[in-house]
Amino acid sequence: MSFPLDSSQTIDSALSSIWDKVEIVKDMDDAYVTRRDSAFNTLRTIVPGHGYFVKVSDSCTLAWNLPRPEKNCFEVQFPTAIAPGLPSFKTFKPKITACCCYLETYSLDIYDTWGNRLFHTDNPLTGWDGTSNGALLKTDSYIWKVNYTTTAGSYQKLGNVVLIR
Repeated sequence: MSFPLDSSQTIDSALSSIWDKVEIVKDMDDAYVTRRDSAFNTLRTIVPGHGYFVKVSDSCTLAWNLPRPEKNCFEVQFPTAIAPGLPSFKTFKPKITACCCYLETYSLDIYDTWGNRLFHTDNPLTGWDGTSNGALLKTDSYIWKVNYTTTAGSYQKLGNVVLIR
């Protein structure tokens, strides 16, 4: 089970809306079993960004009364230049920081100064290497556009990147 939390909480506080029906709460390493002495339970807090399995005694509805993030909780940042001949700067791809939401869709396009699309990807792990259709492009400034949707909303960013040969 995955859910948004803004800070770590004790298990009974995080699951207060269904606590009377909870039998087991487990993550990859630890567990909390309600019908055993609490001294034997190794899982004591629920941490934002972690996934948990929650077993309940019968059907119930979990109600999370947590605020929606005020800002984009999924940040996409791009470099201002790439140099394909240097190992650290060889591809143009995003640095992604996520705190409490998840990427649903992603699209990156690179254009020349005349508006011709030179590169497209729907995969944030695929970067642009300074080529178009296998041909090396010249040192110049190129335009990038990224569109992405997260569980918190839809976003579009535009910018320039300098290709250095």
